[in-house]
Amino acid sequence: MHAAGLDAGLAPRRRPAGRTRGRVRLVLLAGVLVVAAAVAGWTALRSSSAFAVGTVTVTGVDGARADEVKALAGELSVGHSLLDLDVQGVAAAIGRLSYVRGVSVDRSFPTTLAVAVDVYQPHAAIVMPGTQGAYLLAAGGEVIAAAKRVPSGLPRIVLPAGSTVVVGQVTGDANVKAALHVLHVAPRSFTRDVGPIVQLVPAAGQVRAAIRGGMVLRLGDTAAVETKLRVARRVVGQFTDQQLASTAYVDVTVPERPALGMR
Repeated sequence: MHAAGLDAGLAPRRRPAGRTRGRVRLVLLAGVLVVAAAVAGWTALRSSSAFAVGTVTVTGVDGARADEVKALAGELSVGHSLLDLDVQGVAAAIGRLSYVRGVSVDRSFPTTLAVAVDVYQPHAAIVMPGTQGAYLLAAGGEVIAAAKRVPSGLPRIVLPAGSTVVVGQVTGDANVKAALHVLHVAPRSFTRDVGPIVQLVPAAGQVRAAIRGGMVLRLGDTAAVETKLRVARRVVGQFTDQQLASTAYVDVTVPERPALGMR
């Protein structure tokens, strides 16, 4: 009687516990169904033609380069919607173009892929004796592109014949680095008072810089090149127009003892 009475007392408690577990199962089942529906809806949405890439816009570059960027982005977007497109992969592919310094690729719903490009600006042009054309060079030594001719106003860096230059790579050529260093440190006051540097001839650790008008600066190595340019500016600043026209070179290899050569 005692045991039977005990079981009878527990029965009312067991039934509510069973109902609670049942409700938990229903909640879990409902959650699974909601997630499954969401996944199915997302999959359908990703493949929906409503968001298929239909237009590619390109900013930051124009002409043939804009056409190239647009064609590449369009090729990588074929068969994709904005939702399933790997925009990072598209950006990486465009970023491998030799003239691209930076790029962002964004989705503009419902069907537009927006590409913004930051391009390298040419800082100098590499030329070599016995070869036609030139290589456009960015300030950091990036070889941007090959060109049929040197653009107006761009200083030339004359490398020894047979030098290796690869478009799309940062040149490690010591001669190029020396020439770029001279361009980097030349102050505006030098350009104003002496003239712009139009050509640099680096070879065997020595650099010669030609100034518009034909006069040449013999700089020697690039050690203390800022001091050498200041000395050259001071020396040339004392010339009369006739002396300037008859001076072939100013040698500041040893800045404490500048020397002149006449035509």
